Amino acid sequence: MRKILFTTAICVSVFTFQSCGSSSNSKNTTTENSEVAKADVLESDETEEYLEEPDDAPFEIEAVDLGLSVMWANANIGATSEDDYGCYFAWGESQEKSHYDLDNYFDFQVEASKGRMVRYIYNKFNSAGASLIGTEYDTATKLLGRNWRMPTPEEVQELIDNCEMKQEYVKDQNNHIKLEYTFVTGPNGQSIYFPHGGYKDGNEFNKGFALFWTAYLPTVNPKSGEAMAASTGNFLHDYKMSITKKRRCFGLSVRAVYEDLSNIKIKDGSFKMTGRLGDIMSGSLEMILEGTQVNGKFNNRRVEGTIDEQNTIKLEVYGYSDPDDNVTARMEGSFNGRSFRGKYYDINDEKTYYFSLIIEK
Repeated sequence: MRKILFTTAICVSVFTFQSCGSSSNSKNTTTENSEVAKADVLESDETEEYLEEPDDAPFEIEAVDLGLSVMWANANIGATSEDDYGCYFAWGESQEKSHYDLDNYFDFQVEASKGRMVRYIYNKFNSAGASLIGTEYDTATKLLGRNWRMPTPEEVQELIDNCEMKQEYVKDQNNHIKLEYTFVTGPNGQSIYFPHGGYKDGNEFNKGFALFWTAYLPTVNPKSGEAMAASTGNFLHDYKMSITKKRRCFGLSVRAVYEDLSNIKIKDGSFKMTGRLGDIMSGSLEMILEGTQVNGKFNNRRVEGTIDEQNTIKLEVYGYSDPDDNVTARMEGSFNGRSFRGKYYDINDEKTYYFSLIIEK
C-alpha cells in the first residue's frame, strides 16, 4: 500500500472514477463496476503526516518506457486494470455503443443512385494513408489529453521488431482459462501486456485475441471501409503481433502512445527517416536542420524548407527530372525529433497524401 506525504494541517482527498468498458477477469483484485472511491479526511496539528492511499484508489493509465521511440500505455483506454479489456470504439470515435455497424458510424453515409447501384461514401477520411493524429477524431488525444495519441503503423512495427512477445494465460480454480494475454517485453526490460479482448461486430462479441486501432487508413484502397489495426494471438505469426485491417465501424480497443510535447527543442543536425507516404509503401527523407532552415532529399529529390517554434516543418520538393527544377510537391508536418508526420501535396496530380516517417536507428 503506497503512502502519500501531506504537508498541510488539514487535507482532503476525493477520488472519483467512472469506467466505460467490458471487464475481463482480473489477475489482481479489482472493482468490477464503476464506483466512487471513499473520501479520506486527515485532520492534524502537525505540519507533516503520512496518509495511506486506499486500496480502492482508481486505476490510472500510465506511460511505460519500453526503450522505443515512443512510450506505450500500460492498459487500454477505459480499463480499470492492466488486464481489463477497456472500452471498444469504432475507428475515429470516442464513445462506446450498443452495437457497431455502418448505420451508426460517424463518417459514413449511403447515397442511392439510379437503378440498383448504391454508393457508400466516407466523407472525412477517404484518402490513402489518412491519419487521425492531430485531428479531433484521435480517440486517445480526446480522452487522455494532449500528449497522448493513437499509434502509427510504424510504431506498431517497431514494437513487433524490437520486443519479445509471449502468449500467456491465467486459469481459475477449476483449471479453466479465464484470461489470455500477450506479454510484451521491451529492449530495456520493461513490460506491458495486451489482454485478448477481441472486437465487436454489430451485436456480436468476438474474443480470442487482442486488437487495437492505429491512427491510419490503408495506403491501398482507402475507401474500402477498413482501417489499420494491430492484432495479437495470431497462430499464423507464432502468436506474435501483426498489422492487419478491420472494418472501421467495428468496435476495437485503443492502446495509446505517449510523447511529451511540452518541452521539445529540435537540435540542429542530420536526420534520416523512412516510413509511409500515401499509397507509396515506403518513403525516405534525409533532412539537414540548421536553425530555421531545412535542406535535404526526399525520395532522391531535393527539398528546401523552414521550421518554426512549434516544430512545424514546411518543405518544397523539387523534381529531379524537370529541366527547370520546378517545385513538384509540398510537405507540411510536425517534427518531434523522432518522427515526422503530416501531409504531402502533389502539385502534378493535385492530390493530398498523408505520411508518417520515423528516424532510422
